[in-house]
Amino acid sequence: MKAKRVFLFLAMPLLLAFTSCDNGTTSGYNVPGSTLVEKLDWLKINAESDGNYVLDVSVDEIIGPNQRFEYSGKNNITITLRGSGANRMITLSNNGNMFQVRTGVTLVLDNITLRGRGFNSNALVYIRSGGALQMNSGAAIISNTTEENSGGGVWVEGTFTMNGGTISGNSAQIDGGGVAVSGGSFTMNGGTISNNNASNGGGVAVLEKGAFIMSRGTISGNVSRNSGGGVAVLYGTFTMSGGSISGNISERDGGGVAATNARGSSGSASGIGNFIMNGGTISSNYARYGGGGVGVSSEGTFVMNNGFIAGNTGTNGGGVSVALNTAFTMSGGNISGNTAKNNGGGTFVEGIFTKTGGTITGYNSDRRIGNVVSNSRGIAEKESGHAVYAYYSGSRVTKRKESTAGSETNLSYAGRTGSFSGEWDF
Repeated sequence: MKAKRVFLFLAMPLLLAFTSCDNGTTSGYNVPGSTLVEKLDWLKINAESDGNYVLDVSVDEIIGPNQRFEYSGKNNITITLRGSGANRMITLSNNGNMFQVRTGVTLVLDNITLRGRGFNSNALVYIRSGGALQMNSGAAIISNTTEENSGGGVWVEGTFTMNGGTISGNSAQIDGGGVAVSGGSFTMNGGTISNNNASNGGGVAVLEKGAFIMSRGTISGNVSRNSGGGVAVLYGTFTMSGGSISGNISERDGGGVAATNARGSSGSASGIGNFIMNGGTISSNYARYGGGGVGVSSEGTFVMNNGFIAGNTGTNGGGVSVALNTAFTMSGGNISGNTAKNNGGGTFVEGIFTKTGGTITGYNSDRRIGNVVSNSRGIAEKESGHAVYAYYSGSRVTKRKESTAGSETNLSYAGRTGSFSGEWDF
């Protein structure tokens, strides 16, 4: 009888260690230790396959670089890093990744802020192939700058799911100020990616056959020094079914989204960027050159099945620009209220354009929501294609749609050959 009482007494702390967070979504073994480093060291020795572990952080901490969630011979391990009692901040002390998530491990961020460095060499969080990151409401990845690389906040070769939280104030010298998806997959179900910057993809860059799926959330206030203020798809596919991409700036093409390509050392295209829009809103973005909302260039492709592209501004193509050797197919959705400085208030085309559905408004048909080409004084220009302007100098064929192209209006144009069909105005 005494032996049974002793057993129950010793087992009680272990049972109590399996806890759940305030919202009841996270449970697991509460890892012992007075600091985060002590808890990480405990995991190196004690983590087991199929284990679910919780690392509670009760005070702000500073941690050294390149902490690895890697456990040789173990698999299917979930580790939840969460702030206890309040949101807690973990700050990186020296250059490198703060965390590296390796094969067989899922890292979950709850109510915790990861803060990087202003002159770092790497992404703050590195997700290796076979590893996974999940961000929930209350989590944040902030203030990290990669001086020579891509992926200011997160570099994804594995799987990244963003259900909530914030990725902001990060910067990359090359691609993906907030997130760079390199051969992995990124699913955005919520949260905000804001105020990041990079050469391509101020918010998000898709590289090396990567996949980005956006169903909800917001990508806003990001800046690219080249293409894709919000998102740049350089090699892979971006599928948008919901959410908002707004208030981003590109110093070249694609204020909201750029679908372009990656080029190898020889200068030839090493991969194509594809953008599929099934829903959501791309609004109030700005591009210095082509495509205030969406810029398609260098063999990229854009398919619009639904959604809204509205209130964007660009020099050519306030809503969408389609460069030579690229393609834009529109079967649904709405392009309205965009402004171009030169040509194509709604859409500017040099490449291949096919419209079988959806609506592209014209200025004269409805000045409240119509697309417009206007000069620096805000006066609407004539013969500039308020809805669509299509032209390629090689074929010398110009087509314009000034009035609204509604859902029943079919249009096609191929700049390189000069062929066209449909209900053009001129």
